[in-house]
Amino acid sequence: MKNDITGKLHLKYKLEAKSSSVTITEYLGNFLSYKIPEVLEGKTVTKIEKYAFHEHRELEEVMIPKGVVEIGEHSFYNCRNLHKVIMPDSIRFFGDGAFKNCEKLHTIEINNIHNQMFSLKGILAELNQEVIVTMHYDDADAVLVFPYYMHSFEENTPARIVTQVTVGSGVHYRECVYREDALYNEYDKIFSAEKSIDVTESAYKIALYRLAYPYSLSEKMRQEYYAYIYENRMKLADNLLRKEYNDMLQKLLELDVLNRDDMETVIEMARNYGLMQGLSILLQYHNEKYGIKKKTFEF
Repeated sequence: MKNDITGKLHLKYKLEAKSSSVTITEYLGNFLSYKIPEVLEGKTVTKIEKYAFHEHRELEEVMIPKGVVEIGEHSFYNCRNLHKVIMPDSIRFFGDGAFKNCEKLHTIEINNIHNQMFSLKGILAELNQEVIVTMHYDDADAVLVFPYYMHSFEENTPARIVTQVTVGSGVHYRECVYREDALYNEYDKIFSAEKSIDVTESAYKIALYRLAYPYSLSEKMRQEYYAYIYENRMKLADNLLRKEYNDMLQKLLELDVLNRDDMETVIEMARNYGLMQGLSILLQYHNEKYGIKKKTFEF
């Protein structure tokens, strides 16, 4: 077992004697964001030991390096403020409860995808909350939204039967992720059948991100997503403004679903809400598309 001699890495780790690999055994830092080193003492970090990062409730973002193939049991257990994980596609083993009780984890990025999706499949199995996943392929990026779901149980006492009931379509979306890749056609088909059972926010995020990042998106589904966004454009713009989802507001504008009258209505919404950043985005888009409206004066 080795401690970090420099005091800069804030880690305990062990060098595997018969290989060129390193195992992270304990994280000692207290940072909001932490990047796990890729190499220690000339050896590649390949494993995060069980409980290595557990109970670090200050941790909000962690970056796992390429080369890591195993994340041990409960390694990030009870990191209750962790909201973003960046990881490679090299991970082959997820221990039970690796991200248990990480209830704020809503953002995942996976780098260097080469027909390997076990890392995503493993982490999604731990999370039932809504998760937005960005996947960096060699030729393009894809962004998929996996909605919330919950299992509950209903008891029929006279018949002595307990039935499991699933709320939300999140389970079905997660089933579209295989070890090799996500099945994009299957993912998109779910929207047609189950958009009505999801909360509006999840449905519009799915549609908006698939249009903004149309990786493996068929023309048929592009039209369906676009029609959904267009039909709900004013409700969506209002929601994005109030929740200050400004990146998504920009994506909505880029789809060109708001006409001039719509834009002026949404700009007035932003003024009434006092949301200056959202207002700035809207005004810039309006001015670029329609020009700055000049005032006229009568004498």
